[in-house]
Amino acid sequence: MKIIYNKICLKSIQTKMAGIFLAQKIIFTNLYKRKKNIILIQGSMGIGKTIFVKGFAQKLGILRINSPSFNFFKIYNFNNNKLFHMDLFRFENNSKLVFLLEEVFEYLSTGDILLIESTYLNNEIEKLCDFKIEIKFLKCNSRLITIEQKKLQINKKRL
Repeated sequence: MKIIYNKICLKSIQTKMAGIFLAQKIIFTNLYKRKKNIILIQGSMGIGKTIFVKGFAQKLGILRINSPSFNFFKIYNFNNNKLFHMDLFRFENNSKLVFLLEEVFEYLSTGDILLIESTYLNNEIEKLCDFKIEIKFLKCNSRLITIEQKKLQINKKRL
């Protein structure tokens, strides 16, 4: 993984802008249309993961995003593709989680994007991801947002 973004954010609008940055990077390369895309957003509860997703989705033309914490995942349409927004808030069993992700991955079409919010780091999930976003609390309500990108591999089976 290579760090492509590493900034301290003092306000939620800056967290949203980080999401816009990532969406812009993905859309600009146009490579997302040639594969299934998986993005992991890791951080503690209430740190701003869904705010990041709102910025990301806004850049795709999706204006209304809600946290999927109690629904497990939500699906939004953009540019003839789908954005799957998933929250692992309720999942602790790793074997069930990997099985479930395999099922969700089967529903993805080329060009679709799966955004996974998680409060913990899961090595199995991290291996599947094209991008990993980590949001950490710093002092005085500031946050450090780090975005890492996996080396590009198109049409490689992940699961």
